[in-house]
Amino acid sequence: MERLLKPGSFVVVNAYKHNGQIYRIWNNVMVLEHTEDHLVLVNQNVLITNLKNKETTRLVKQPALWQFIKGQWSNIICRKKNNNFIYYANIASPYYINKDNVINYIDYDLDLTVNSNGKYKMLDLNEFKSNFFKYGYSKKIIENIWDEITVLEEEVLKKQNFFKYSNIKKYWDMYEKIKHKFN
Repeated sequence: MERLLKPGSFVVVNAYKHNGQIYRIWNNVMVLEHTEDHLVLVNQNVLITNLKNKETTRLVKQPALWQFIKGQWSNIICRKKNNNFIYYANIASPYYINKDNVINYIDYDLDLTVNSNGKYKMLDLNEFKSNFFKYGYSKKIIENIWDEITVLEEEVLKKQNFFKYSNIKKYWDMYEKIKHKFN
């Protein structure tokens, strides 16, 4: 059984490429909710270090919610824009939490953006194709990735899970009660 992270605690999130090389680090990410099934984080005043080509660090001040579902091959970021919700789904391995409470996952390049009208668009297909050959993704990984895209498309169309207004609003309301901790 996975150890649950305490709401209000701050954690680090590491994203890796398929070859095991870390390429992005988020520092100072707050745990909003952690259950046996999912993890919801808040990104606000988060330092993001990108190690992809040359190391760069930037501070992200605008709040965003970040959901990880146990066993799911994606994680979803939600931002509020003019009282609308904008989503960015990263196609990635299921997350795991190491003994130091660091959240880790492997990024598989593809992303799905969803606007407030529920229209979605796939991004970074060329990067995915390039890395498919570079890293030699297995048939099973490719199946998991495409299955996950189908799941996300259905969730968007049916307004389920993180894409359901009442669900995401619940998390934004939770954030509103604790946002003073980010100042």
